[in-house]
Amino acid sequence: MNALLATPPNELLEDRCDPGGREVLSDWLLEHGQEPGAQLRAFVAAVAADAADAADAAVAAVAAVAADAAVAAVAAVAADAAVAADAAVAAVYADDAVDAYAAVDAVYADDADAAVAAVDADAAVDADAADQRRAAFLRGENNVREGLTILVTRGGYYPLVRVGWLRRIGGDEWELVGARVLIRISGASMVRLEDIAQAKKLPAGHELGTVAKMPTPVHRLQMVRNVDIHPDDVANWAKSCPRPKDWTER
Repeated sequence: MNALLATPPNELLEDRCDPGGREVLSDWLLEHGQEPGAQLRAFVAAVAADAADAADAAVAAVAAVAADAAVAAVAAVAADAAVAADAAVAAVYADDAVDAYAAVDAVYADDADAAVAAVDADAAVDADAADQRRAAFLRGENNVREGLTILVTRGGYYPLVRVGWLRRIGGDEWELVGARVLIRISGASMVRLEDIAQAKKLPAGHELGTVAKMPTPVHRLQMVRNVDIHPDDVANWAKSCPRPKDWTER
């Protein structure tokens, strides 16, 4: 529309389709020294060119927006795919790690269970053997003999070991006459009771306590162990554990 010398007011242009409006527009053009037919055609052509330019610009803008949207969509899809791929890889590694740790834990757990089961089995065997020995002792005949003996009974922290003359009172009731505690001095070597019973004198680091003035009652179930001193070795104990004057074996 730059080719027009003068542009009619918009209100006249808007009414150009109306016959009356066209007459007013023609009069305005004549007044401004313009031939109405030629100027109208030029005006219409300019308007059409402007409309075409506007349409082209609109199409270009829409295409640009669509292209940007398409690029953004592709980028978003690619980003989502990358995130999904990373997540999938991480999940695979995580699952593999979990499976590996679970396998190791299972191996250790199995080994630990096997070790515990073995210990429990050994303990059960030992307990059964002890129960059998205890039951046999309680059911069996009295296997304790009268005479000079080294007797081990239950004590406090340590068993009590005494030497004396053991005799039966009745049933499972016994008494130890002239009892003396056998003491091992701290630091002395341990010696088997059987060796002490046969020795001509006490081993080094061992001694006897004072003689009990009264017979010491002992129940058979209190007896942990007794080592009888053989009649041939009784003489070795004559001074430390003499036979009681009123001794009679029943």
